[in-house]
Amino acid sequence: MITTILGGLMLLGKAIVLFIVSVFESLRNDGFELISLLILFLTGLFIFEGYKEIKNRINSIKYTKNDENERWLIKLADFFAVVVSAIVTFYLNNHVGLGAVVAAGIIGILGFVVAPKLEVPIYCGSFVGMSSANVYDFEHLLIASVLAGIIFVITKRVFKGFGGKLGTVALIGAVLSAVVTGREFTKSSLPRWEVGFLIMIFAVIGILATYILNVRYGKSPVLSSATVGLIGGLVLPEIFPEVGQILAFVVICASFAGMSSKERLPNEFYAVIAGMFCGIIFIFSAPYFGGAGGKLGTIAFGAVIAVAALKRFGMLFKK
Repeated sequence: MITTILGGLMLLGKAIVLFIVSVFESLRNDGFELISLLILFLTGLFIFEGYKEIKNRINSIKYTKNDENERWLIKLADFFAVVVSAIVTFYLNNHVGLGAVVAAGIIGILGFVVAPKLEVPIYCGSFVGMSSANVYDFEHLLIASVLAGIIFVITKRVFKGFGGKLGTVALIGAVLSAVVTGREFTKSSLPRWEVGFLIMIFAVIGILATYILNVRYGKSPVLSSATVGLIGGLVLPEIFPEVGQILAFVVICASFAGMSSKERLPNEFYAVIAGMFCGIIFIFSAPYFGGAGGKLGTIAFGAVIAVAALKRFGMLFKK
């Protein structure tokens, strides 16, 4: 139970940090305007719902009498799947030159095809591997992957069904590795408003495409997200030479939210709202944690939890 509490708080805390810096960035650029109020509101919703989820999960945990050795074997398999996947994705991303989105999409699909029982930790590891070689070398990436593997194991029982959780696990490992080893994140400026408009559009497209594959057609959440991300990573840079890479990141970011279960996002209306939240936080968190894998998933994680809070308060349609 202690690990459940610790793991849940770690996930919640990392996403809160990302949302809070987005509030600061919106205030710095636009002053105390509607966008700032909206992000602040989302942060409050996210904190409230996250606390409720951790509390409810603790109360509902029932430990089974499965063979202890078998359970440890599963945990070890999950851990090594995260680590190996992170290393392979990092190599494909930075040294083969596929880029973060395409590399993660390929690994996610391969995980589903080759080792479906380990597809979730494999996909989680791929998010660590989305890290940039401008921030991490192999040794630092290995540290990040080991930390993410440990965090994956201890958070397996919490926040089930919330898309973006795997990316949040990855970001915690990546950020801890960078902080411990003194690495500096890359700096980015806020996208122009015309680019921001495209970001919002493709955030909605990304989550809807994934949600439909995942919930309506019953496909694996990993396969659904990885397929949408891979298509976005291959096609968008060709259609939009100047901003296509950014839009590919947006699509896979929103696809992580689309991995949510029907319980968390009951229909496409809720998915669209979550996609719009993803787009907003994507824009205003741009200057922070650049080059760290898992940031996109953390954006999605916070957006889905905020929508779950709105649903709880009856602030969105019931059907």
